[in-house]
Amino acid sequence: RLAMESRRWDDGSTRGGGEEGKNNALLAVSNEACAVIESEQACRRGRLRKDGTFEVGAGMGLQMIRKTLGDYAVRSNESIRIESEKRARCQEVVDRFMYEFGVQRVRKISSLVASDQMSDCLSTL
Repeated sequence: RLAMESRRWDDGSTRGGGEEGKNNALLAVSNEACAVIESEQACRRGRLRKDGTFEVGAGMGLQMIRKTLGDYAVRSNESIRIESEKRARCQEVVDRFMYEFGVQRVRKISSLVASDQMSDCLSTL
């Protein structure tokens, strides 16, 4: 699910993908994956965050970014798939809760609460 592609920029040029663009920007595409660019001091080598997001440093070269994406692509997609399943299960529990108790809306306000924690909480009610 991870692929590289060319992107047309506002100036009409393309960057990434292909031989002519190999020294330009790289665009990683996955259903929901994204890359976060950190300062050079904060990120000296690429890594994968718990949520499936790639983390790369501003000073990293194109080869190192490609290596990071290649090394963590499968784990990133797996993390994103698992989180998506948790959100779907949570939505099912929320729908059932709203139906049973006649509640109009249930929202998760804080990003500190994970979907599976919310599901567990609503299931106990």
